[in-house]
Amino acid sequence: MVPTQSYYRAAHRVHFAFAERDGPRTGRFSAGVLGFAQRNSHDTGAGDPVDQAELMHEWARIKSEHTYDRDGMNNYGCFNVEACRNCNYVYNSRACINCHNSDSIIECVQCIDCRDCAYCVGLNGARFHILNKEYTEQDYYDTLRSLGISWEVQAFDPLMEEYGIGGGQ
Repeated sequence: MVPTQSYYRAAHRVHFAFAERDGPRTGRFSAGVLGFAQRNSHDTGAGDPVDQAELMHEWARIKSEHTYDRDGMNNYGCFNVEACRNCNYVYNSRACINCHNSDSIIECVQCIDCRDCAYCVGLNGARFHILNKEYTEQDYYDTLRSLGISWEVQAFDPLMEEYGIGGGQ
């Protein structure tokens, strides 16, 4: 059965009836959090009213308790990474997003258990890949070299300079 025009009109009326009753829904987290204090500023019997500053302070405290072991880019257990975000146990890599347990990857997204990959997305257990295409070890490095892409990663580590390790001497 194909919905008729009257069906769409009725659905439209129901949608707007709920919108008028519930108010606009932005679907944005910040609007929800910031609006929380205003919607719940009256005493509901569950304690004192919460103001916006108190809400944001408590949110920051809870968030820091549960993310204390992550760096500013939400990486965990990573070493020698440059501009990587949301990665876990990634080493010697650059500009990766949401990669896990990988080493020597360049600008990869959602790669897991990979090594020596560049510009790949969604690989699992891959080695010597560029744009999700497999290469031999020699061809992999020759291709990167011909494209002028360096596979060396030297992330800034203030302790290296402090202890005289690396090029900061």
